[in-house]
Formats: sequence, structure tokens, C-alpha cells
Amino acid sequence: MNGKKLSITRIADIAAAALVNGAAAHASLPRPEPSASACFDKIKSFAGDWYQKDAKTGKDVLALRYRVVSGGSAVEESIFPGAAHEMVSVYHMDGPNLAMMHYCSLGNQPYMKASASSTPDRVVFDCVSVGNSKSPNDMHMNRAVFVPKDSKHLTTEWGSITSGKPGMTAKFAVHRKDAK
Repeated sequence: MNGKKLSITRIADIAAAALVNGAAAHASLPRPEPSASACFDKIKSFAGDWYQKDAKTGKDVLALRYRVVSGGSAVEESIFPGAAHEMVSVYHMDGPNLAMMHYCSLGNQPYMKASASSTPDRVVFDCVSVGNSKSPNDMHMNRAVFVPKDSKHLTTEWGSITSGKPGMTAKFAVHRKDAK
């Protein structure tokens, strides 16, 4: 009987130690910075279709589409949705950081993190690495800046790097369909 009590007590001790260690391990996981979480919430608020004026026709054309996906843990952005040169970016928390992977029509995948100075009023992403690229000097997007004017107007600006030097930029001044 003593052997059984000892083993039950020992099992209880092991279980208690596991719970304490598990809680300590969970507590040590990186927590999102408040500003990074607020910036991610702002990007989530972009969900929907965004339009810009076509320079030639003056008509609204679909430029950006945002969808909150994966149970709210990611935001998918389509740039030029449905077009042959459509590009997709996925925004998500990576530990304490707001990050994004841009699947470019160039065939590479820049991985960017939001800068520490980012706020929900101005979210700045800088390139950390580039997948599917022979050299970090190959042309790739290396910066993205999001400036929401209000809930219906947004400006995004993308910058590239070519041969290690600043390259072209692309700017979107977009609005929701019910806003001009």
C-alpha cells in the first residue's frame, strides 16, 4: 500500500512540476509589443476592396483587396486582384513583431518587419530578407509604408532596391467605393 501512495504522490509531484514549468515556458514566449498589435489591428481594419482612379479613363479601378484570414491571425492583401501581375502579401504577428511576406510578381518573396517607430497612423515595413533570390542585390521590394487618412482613404507606397541601390517606387492613393 505504501508503494501505491508513494507512486500516486510522485505522479502528483511530477504533474505539478509540469504545470509550473509549462506556465513558466508560456510566460517566457515573446509577447507582441502594444504598438505592433495596434498596427496589426489597423491593417485588419483595411478588410475590403480599395479603388483608385485610372489615370486614362478617370474611372475607379480595383487596386487593393484585404481579407482577414486564418482565424484573425493573418491579413491577406491582393495588389491588382485578378490581373496577370497580381501580387499577394500576408501580414501577421511574428512573436512581438508585425511582419509580412510579399509574394512579388518578380518571383521573389521579400520578408519585412514593421519598424519600431511604426504607429497605426503610419506603418513602415523594412525588408529583412528575400526568398527565391540569387543575391540580396537583385531587384526586390524593400520598403512599404501605409498611411490611412481615415477609414475610407489610404495611401501605400512601396519602394524597391536594384543592384543594391534605391529603385522604382509604386504609390497607391486608394479609397473605399462609397468614398471619393
